[in-house]
Amino acid sequence: MSVSEFRRALAPIAEFLPVLTAEQEAAVADHIELLLRWNARINLTSVRKFEEAVRKHAGESLFLASHLPPDARCACDLGSGGGFPGIPAAIVRPNWRVTLLERDVRKSVFLREAARKLPNIAVATNQFEEIPDEFDWLISRAVNLATIRSGPRPKHAAVLGGVSLGANTGFIAKYHWRNIEVPWGKGGFLWLGDVRSD
Repeated sequence: MSVSEFRRALAPIAEFLPVLTAEQEAAVADHIELLLRWNARINLTSVRKFEEAVRKHAGESLFLASHLPPDARCACDLGSGGGFPGIPAAIVRPNWRVTLLERDVRKSVFLREAARKLPNIAVATNQFEEIPDEFDWLISRAVNLATIRSGPRPKHAAVLGGVSLGANTGFIAKYHWRNIEVPWGKGGFLWLGDVRSD
């Protein structure tokens, strides 16, 4: 798909997103196009149409990225799947080091291909608990943080989810949370967390 098609698909929600350069638009559009091509072979998303993938996957990820401060240096995208929110976030923040963490080997192969032209991205197939790196931010989409008991504990978290993050256990209990409603779609929220000192 062309950059102009990407721009048209994103136009209804663009006011809520960071302003992208032409190169960034092309990079996110390429990611979506590759995702939909690979989706015929491995199940990366239930979304099949380019326009819907732009708004749902890229749009929400860019909304998350707009709430990441420019001065942080690194993030871990936990359960990256098709590369959301990590790849769009890495495109918007090219000075960040972003690790896409995905246990599924086939999805990890896709992520490596999708990130091939993005030097600030690394892909890891480890368990989160096994990751030795320290990160400024934990970012994720639709991952149950309540089940995670150990691993790196970044000072900040940004999670795309629903009206609740779930039970106040695991990594959910490790942060003070506030939420921001995603201003389009149905019931989506961006949850921002700061690590508890207690």
